[in-house]
Amino acid sequence: MESLNRRVFCGSVAATSLTASDTAAAAAWNAGPVRHILPAASHDAIRLKTSFSEPLRVPPVLELNGRRIAGQATAPGGRHWRFEGGGLRPNWSHSLRITAGGQGATDRWSLRTTPAPDARPGAFRLLAFTCAGGDEEPATNGRRAHIPLTTRQALLQRGLSFAPDAVLAIGDHVYWDQESGLRRNNGQPSAINRRIGMLSQPADSAANLQMLATVGDRQIASLYGAALRSTPVWFVRDDHDYFENDEFYGERGTFPASPLNRGATQQLQAMFWPEFLPDVNRPGTLPGVDCSFGTMRWGRLFEGLLYDCRGYLTVDADSAAFVPPAAEAWLAGRTGDADIRHVMQVPSTPWGWSAGKWGEWYPDALGADGKPAARPDKPGWRAGWFEQHQRLLALAGSRGRDSLVASGDLHAVGAARIRRSGGLTPQSGVHSILTGPLGVDDLAFPSSFRGTAAFIPADVDLETHQAPLEKTGFTILDFAPQGIRIRQFAWRSPSPLTEIAGLQPILDKVIETRA
Repeated sequence: MESLNRRVFCGSVAATSLTASDTAAAAAWNAGPVRHILPAASHDAIRLKTSFSEPLRVPPVLELNGRRIAGQATAPGGRHWRFEGGGLRPNWSHSLRITAGGQGATDRWSLRTTPAPDARPGAFRLLAFTCAGGDEEPATNGRRAHIPLTTRQALLQRGLSFAPDAVLAIGDHVYWDQESGLRRNNGQPSAINRRIGMLSQPADSAANLQMLATVGDRQIASLYGAALRSTPVWFVRDDHDYFENDEFYGERGTFPASPLNRGATQQLQAMFWPEFLPDVNRPGTLPGVDCSFGTMRWGRLFEGLLYDCRGYLTVDADSAAFVPPAAEAWLAGRTGDADIRHVMQVPSTPWGWSAGKWGEWYPDALGADGKPAARPDKPGWRAGWFEQHQRLLALAGSRGRDSLVASGDLHAVGAARIRRSGGLTPQSGVHSILTGPLGVDDLAFPSSFRGTAAFIPADVDLETHQAPLEKTGFTILDFAPQGIRIRQFAWRSPSPLTEIAGLQPILDKVIETRA
């Protein structure tokens, strides 16, 4: 029956992929003086974050459908610029070109706005992944924490070969841990800290800005280049984007983030990836409304609710939560909108699995015997985090049709339906997706770093679609009125690099949503 459903589903969702001529044309595109381009789009606006190979003395200009828009500097030094364009036609391919005076220009390219909020598109395809960051370092005894940039780029190109309408990058866009990096290295600077340095007050010092530029150049600009110039992107923050791993040390954890780290995160994003564009259904009064809480909208077919579980994490015993009350109220309101066919929550921290870490929804951790178990007394853990998880899961399960929750953080590729969590059985199916890490290698997989692979918490029951695999990879999600198709891809050395270009899904599942 599933194969029949897949045939019916695929017949209504165009099996779009890039041809060899498309790939050749993309490779021949001239970026001129531009080092990287990451675009955001809504139905009536676009926003570009760019960096240039050399400093510019005068602002660059974006030519948008013949209109000239001057760039706005996002940092001193003339290398990082933002472009904003509004009043655009929905669901339309717009012509763009960047000129930089005497330092050259890019070729023209196109970027499509999203469908109008009241449109009813027949399909939406999303490429999703997590943990694309990480500095390139030599292998130690044949092992390393992050795969080379060229391998990440090959995985990204394989994902893009499916011609997604949008890209979702869920957290850990960079790895440059500060206190947690020192503690892991017995108080000594790690290799990346020795190479780049450490943050110091004030957050906007010239030294910090130079280090942030270096981190972003090496881990973001060098990875993406201009590969996503025609595909709108949504970046969600997670712990490493605040320059710490989520850890608990004695009497305190690494979150809430310090003012220094928060300021540095704001500056890094200002320089390298786009803030969320406004949405009429997302209150402008939300804390972090353009950076921590975002909306990915595709007409009435799809709405993704993106939320950073670190930036506003609280640890007060009476009110502990991963997201503040105003954000939870927004999530409740949007999840309950019956006029949206598919609503997908996108927390930066996953539902349904644990690695025994401090900053998780669940109390589970490794015991003295090295085996995972529920530990409500897990040092620093707060019951309020799980209570909020239960409320959000109840919302997702109350829509009357199956829905997805896609997340990052956990270095694995996997998928499952949540049958039960604590005393809660969702009224309709909620399928949790581990989208797959784009950049990690041996030393960063949880079985190495944490001493355990991803496991199902003691008080959670899952119907597994794909057991978590410790491999790099990504997920392709297709949404249509009658259902959702999930395809997951995975690769890990020592498999040949040549496999990536023709990588086939390890999971290809269709979920019917006819209700």
